[in-house]
Amino acid sequence: MMSKRNTNLFMLTMAIPLLGLSVVAEGFDGHGGRASVLALRLANLMTSEDTIVTYEAFGAIGDGVTDDLPAICKAHEYANANGLPVKTKASATYHLGRKAMTVIIATDTDWSTSRFTIDDTEVENHRKSLFEVRSLLEREALQIDRLTRDQKHLDVRPKHDCYVAVTNNKKKRFIRRGLNRNSGTPQRDCFILRQDGSVDGP
Repeated sequence: MMSKRNTNLFMLTMAIPLLGLSVVAEGFDGHGGRASVLALRLANLMTSEDTIVTYEAFGAIGDGVTDDLPAICKAHEYANANGLPVKTKASATYHLGRKAMTVIIATDTDWSTSRFTIDDTEVENHRKSLFEVRSLLEREALQIDRLTRDQKHLDVRPKHDCYVAVTNNKKKRFIRRGLNRNSGTPQRDCFILRQDGSVDGP
């Protein structure tokens, strides 16, 4: 059974709530609306090309059956502590099983054409994220007063290029009806803010 857990493999949004870089933006959703804006500096980690961490070095099998989640956690923990990149085996299928573990990614990671099978049939905690992307760099707070659709420039000059994630608490998405109903989650978007204030869309 494929998982309904929010893995955030490519959206990279799981790091945002934990970074603590909240900035209030007035008028995002009409007059008086509020949105929290979080900025994450893009990391430029200098690493040796021949020093790459693999999941297999920490016990991952990649056969699509064996639970590789503990090995993947250990691999990234080691990579984060030593500032090393991670690269997976292109032909591997990594099985992520029942354990309530979160993989913290803080260095360059190349998944290539690897596959991930997420099995939540007996998961310990279906609300726990599988992957979380963090920055090893110092946090930077930004003051953004207003955002509009397809905006190309902001009157903000960050010290470095930043990954900015915006959360609009006044608009909810993914509202579930019927059984296990919920009130949805706040609308989110992200973009790259360059040092000159230009905005690159996702």
